[in-house]
Amino acid sequence: MTIRALFENAAAARIRRTAVLLAAGVLALTSCFAVHAEEAGNHPDMKKDGGSTLSLAMTDRATGKAVPGGRLRIYQIAEMPDDGAYRYVLTEDFAACGGLSVSGSDIVLEETLVKEYAAYLAELEAEAEKSEVAESDTESAEDMESAAEDAEDAESVVEDAENTAEDAESAAAEPETGEAADVSYVTAKYLQQYIRDNGVEGKDPTVAELGEVSWSKLPLGIYLVSETEPVEGYADIKPFFMTIPEAEYDADGMFIGYEYDVDAVPKMDKVHTPVIY
Repeated sequence: MTIRALFENAAAARIRRTAVLLAAGVLALTSCFAVHAEEAGNHPDMKKDGGSTLSLAMTDRATGKAVPGGRLRIYQIAEMPDDGAYRYVLTEDFAACGGLSVSGSDIVLEETLVKEYAAYLAELEAEAEKSEVAESDTESAEDMESAAEDAEDAESVVEDAENTAEDAESAAAEPETGEAADVSYVTAKYLQQYIRDNGVEGKDPTVAELGEVSWSKLPLGIYLVSETEPVEGYADIKPFFMTIPEAEYDADGMFIGYEYDVDAVPKMDKVHTPVIY
């Protein structure tokens, strides 16, 4: 089944309001929220629901300075129902996303879909890389005396790019379950596609200035942070998840409490434009 067919099926399921929740224990990460906090008998304060803040300070990785500009949006993927169970469940917008589930405080995508979508992402990246190489070659060829030599160089570069793409696709097709960050990234990208295909509405920042953005009066839940407009001169921000509340632990790994106003400092890398001689 193609990726497009998967999303079409998900959209149909959403209309029928059929929640398709699959167990994905193979990729589920051990959740600190589920293990340490719950075992200790500590639960989040539901009175905080709807009063939390999520803040991000966009920072240049090299200089440490704030990076203004661009646009970010958040989507609530999971919520904490006020039923005394103290667990996260998928929100109505994402309950019909096939293969998606919640394990503790982790958003989990079924293993087969992770592999298929990782391969799909690798294919897109390979196509983009070949397009950039072709464009760069066209521009440089206009200033070169020998078009034939340029064509040979370009062909070699494209061939290298194709080989690199094939290696990336091969690696993506067999992701290691231990690489949690890669699985989380693929899951986040999958959700971005689902959001676009299904017109899911997100929430824009309450405050956005001088590189700092924040969202206030948020309910407890798991959120996807997604860039909708990149900062000029900087690489795109990879989508990532944030959880409210955030469980806190001491140096010995012992649970000490919850933080309801959560913040993060995403590091941003400048895009280096190659010099053509």
